[in-house]
Amino acid sequence: MEFVNSKTVQNFIDKNPSAVVMLGASWCFPCKRIKQKLPVIQEGFDVVRIAYLDVDEAQEFTKSLNVMAVPTFALYSNGKLIKTIPTSDENVIRELLMEARKY
Repeated sequence: MEFVNSKTVQNFIDKNPSAVVMLGASWCFPCKRIKQKLPVIQEGFDVVRIAYLDVDEAQEFTKSLNVMAVPTFALYSNGKLIKTIPTSDENVIRELLMEARKY
């Protein structure tokens, strides 16, 4: 998992054909829990690159996605937003990663 900020998130999205950005916050317990588990969740999905973005440090980007809850996962394919999902459910995240492999 790569850590990005408001200045580097777009570059991460653009350089990775299949990218997922986890939008979280340091004060969010579910965010902390799922962020720690992401390396294990990501096993077998090496073609999908994952980045973590703190919503408090990237408010403009977060606002552009209409994020209403954290953690939220944003799936991108070739720089284009496919979908956003607010979740901390490991199975839902795995399903998102499976979908990301299609692109």
